[in-house]
Amino acid sequence: MVLRLRFSPMVRLAVLLPWLGLFAVHAQAEVAEVHAELETRSQYDDDAGNNADADDPAIWIHPTKRSRSLVITTLKEGGIDVYDLSGRLLQHLDADSETEIAEPGRFNNADLIYGFPVGDESLDLVVVSDRGRDQLVIFRIRPNYNDRLLPLIEFTSRTQAGNIFTANQDEANDGRTAYGLATAKMSSTGPYYAFVSQNDTTQVARLELLASNDGRVGYRLDKTVALPDLYTLPNGNTWRACQDEDGQEAQVEGMVADVVHDRLYMGQEKVGIVRTSLSAFGNAYEFVDKTTDFGVPYQRIYDEEEEEYLCVLLSGPISGVSGEYLQADVEGLTLYAPPGGNGYLLASSQGDDTFVVYDRRPGNAFVGQFVIGADDDDGLDSVEETDGAMVTNVNLGGEFEDGLLVVQDGENTPEKKDADGETRDNTNFKFVEWEDVAEELDLLIDTRQAVRP
Repeated sequence: MVLRLRFSPMVRLAVLLPWLGLFAVHAQAEVAEVHAELETRSQYDDDAGNNADADDPAIWIHPTKRSRSLVITTLKEGGIDVYDLSGRLLQHLDADSETEIAEPGRFNNADLIYGFPVGDESLDLVVVSDRGRDQLVIFRIRPNYNDRLLPLIEFTSRTQAGNIFTANQDEANDGRTAYGLATAKMSSTGPYYAFVSQNDTTQVARLELLASNDGRVGYRLDKTVALPDLYTLPNGNTWRACQDEDGQEAQVEGMVADVVHDRLYMGQEKVGIVRTSLSAFGNAYEFVDKTTDFGVPYQRIYDEEEEEYLCVLLSGPISGVSGEYLQADVEGLTLYAPPGGNGYLLASSQGDDTFVVYDRRPGNAFVGQFVIGADDDDGLDSVEETDGAMVTNVNLGGEFEDGLLVVQDGENTPEKKDADGETRDNTNFKFVEWEDVAEELDLLIDTRQAVRP
C-alpha cells in the first residue's frame, strides 16, 4: 500500500472584465502540464478507415492480477476496442445491428459493474449506451481471457431489455436516444443501477440492472427525471444555453456516481456540473460548477452553409453568475476514489482543452487544472477536445503503480490525408500516469483499492 498526502495548489487572481457597467472578477488557476505515457491506435471516422470515433474509456481492475487489468473503449459506429495496460489491442467488437436502422450500434459511453450475481456466479460487466437502438448493451468480462478466450462477450438479455426513451425503432431513428451513462452498485448486494441521459434533452433515466430468466443481464426503467433547461439569474432574468439547432435542450453526457457520498454528478455540456442524490435520484439538484458562458447574453446567427446556428456571446463572464474554470462543453466526468471518501472529481473542459479537478468531499471545492501536452521526446501529441475520461487510484504495476488516467483525444496527430487531400478525423486514447498529475497539482496518491466488493 502506498499512501501519500499532499495539499492543493494556490490560486491567483485574474484581470477585471467589464460587463454593462459591472466588473467581473475571476480567479485564474495556474494550469499544470503533464504528458501521456502511451496511446492507442488511431481511429478514423471515414469510409477509408473503420468509421470509428473514439469516445469513452472504462478501466476494469482484474480481481487477482492487477497487471492484467483492461481498458475498454467505445468507438461509436466503430464498435469497441479492448486494450491491455501497454496499449496493445486485445479485442475489437463491431457495432453492427441485426436490423436496418439509421445509426447502427453507436456505442457511446461505457461503465462497469463489479460482482453482479447471475445464478451462482458473480460477474463483472461492461454496460454501454447504444445510441442507434436507444438501449443498453451489456458485456461480460472474462478474467481468464487469453489469445483464444477473448475478454468480452455480449451478455444482454434477449427477454428483459428494450428501448429506454423511445417507443420503437422509428422513434429511435430520430436521434433522441440513450447517450451518457454511469453505473452504481448501491451496496454489496445491490441494487445495481445504470443512469442514462437522453441526447438533445435534459432527461436522465435510472435503470435497474437485473438477472433475467435467460441467464443473462437485462434492465428495467425505474425512474426518469428532467434537469432544468431554463435558469433564473440573480437579477431576475432568465437564461438558457445557446444551442446549434432549434428544439435542443441542455443535454447531459458525462456522468459519474459516488456511492460513498450518495451523489450522481452530471455534466450539462453548456451549463455546468450538477449533482443529485443517488438514492433520492432527481429530488433536488445543486451546482458543483458552472461554465464561463453561464448567464452570458448571446445572439444566435444561422449559418446557411453549416445548416446550424452560431452562438455569439455579447459579453464576457459575469461576476457572481458565471463559472470560473469550465469552458463549454463540459464532457467526461470521472472519480479518483480511494477508500474513506477522499479523492477528486475530474472534468473535461472541452472548450479550452483542460481538465478541472474538484475535491470529492462535500462542497466539491476547486483544486486545480491541468492539460496533457505534447511529449516531443516520446513522440506523443497533446490532448484536445476530450470527450470521455476515466481514472483509477489502484496500483496496476509498472508505469501505473500509482494509478492510471485514460482520456479520449479528439484531435490525434500526426494528421493523415484522404484521397482528396482532406484531413481525416483522427481520434484515440491516451494513458497518463496519475503520479504525474498528482505531483503537478499536489494531489493525493492513495492506491488502496475500493473499487471491488
